[in-house]
Amino acid sequence: MIDYYAPGSLSIGFYDVMSAVCHRHLDGDVAFYAALAGSPPRAILEAGVGTGRVAWALAERGYEVTGFDRSPDMLDAAERNRPPGLAAWLAVGELTAFDFGRRFDLVIAPFYVFNHLHSDAERRAALARLNAHRADGARIVLHLAGAAVLSADIPEATLAEQRTTVRFDEHDAMLQVRIAGREVDHDRQVCAQHVEYALLHADGRVLHRSVETLRYAWMTDGQLTALLDGAGLRLLDRRSGFADAAGVEDILVLG
Repeated sequence: MIDYYAPGSLSIGFYDVMSAVCHRHLDGDVAFYAALAGSPPRAILEAGVGTGRVAWALAERGYEVTGFDRSPDMLDAAERNRPPGLAAWLAVGELTAFDFGRRFDLVIAPFYVFNHLHSDAERRAALARLNAHRADGARIVLHLAGAAVLSADIPEATLAEQRTTVRFDEHDAMLQVRIAGREVDHDRQVCAQHVEYALLHADGRVLHRSVETLRYAWMTDGQLTALLDGAGLRLLDRRSGFADAAGVEDILVLG
């Protein structure tokens, strides 16, 4: 068993595939960020740029995008995904300690990036860095996994039903992904999901199998209030989805 997003992990290798599968959590996010940024060209900072899904979409709209990620493997994938001739600056960086020496018209931490921080101290440090890069009047957006979802004790039978299969007919292969186990630590407010990736030949032979642990932490409303007060920020908007329909996300707009 290895950590999610470890070097050489299947969670990195198939990140774009699984992001497409998870579209209900993400539908409308790029348009939402663009609307908050204002008309291009504006400067946007993306924390946890991953494989570049959001960065390239915003850059294609004419925004000046700077992105960072702690994983060099993720950034390598982002560079492979870079549309020809599209400019954006990507770098390796830690959410709690990055410094680009400039300010941006919008600062975003998409798709659960902030949930990777497991303590109040880490969250304070990260939010301080995000805020230090925010231009006067600019917004910060944190897309969080909902606390109710992360803290839920889900029966094993329900977890067993949650299986995703993606076929790659051109390669005579398929990817099967399932939650092999889940542990919720209510004292530490951390959910650990053990996700099994199995790459299979069309005839059923296992080509590669890996179990990778994804750990997300959640905050209480009291912790969130204390975090914002400490950073001198206000909660300007809070929604459960990027589109009009209600969802299970926790999207915070700060200023």
